[in-house]
Formats: sequence, structure tokens, C-alpha cells
Amino acid sequence: MKGYRRTDGFSLVELLAVIMVISILVAMAVPLYVSTSRTSMARVCRSNLTGTVKVLAVVILRLADMPPLGCGLEFAAAAGRLPGGVHRDARLSD
Repeated sequence: MKGYRRTDGFSLVELLAVIMVISILVAMAVPLYVSTSRTSMARVCRSNLTGTVKVLAVVILRLADMPPLGCGLEFAAAAGRLPGGVHRDARLSD
């Protein structure tokens, strides 16, 4: 059995070539993933900021409708009733 050689499996050169091709593909894909990740994080931050600004605008509009602090109407305004029997929502519809 002199000169008999097994041909099952891969040679070392073939294995190294496959590893090199895979590493080149990974090296090309990683920068694309990083840039996509940064873009999506920026969009999420922008969306959160937009939502925060909208909520603050609603709060400011609601506070502008409230009577000033210290005039004694805080509890009546919180309950939706104002002096003179006028309901807060009725005053807004005028």
C-alpha cells in the first residue's frame, strides 16, 4: 500500500482560502452594519425629541389656561369649576 493517500476532506490550503474569503466578506459587511446602526439611533433620538417637544407644547398650553398660583382658584380649577358657576370647559368654548 505504498503511495496510497486519503482524499477525504479538505487540504490546509483550501481551508485557509475559505477562511480568507469569509473574513473579506465580514470586513465588507461590518462598516455597513455600523453606519446603519448609527443612522437608526439618530432617527430614534430625533423621534424621541419630537415627541418630547409635542408633550411640552401640550403642557404649556394647558398651563396657560390655568389661573395663576396664589389667587385661590387652584383647587376649583383642578376640579373643573370656576367661581360664578362657570365650568372651565364652557369658558373655553366662548
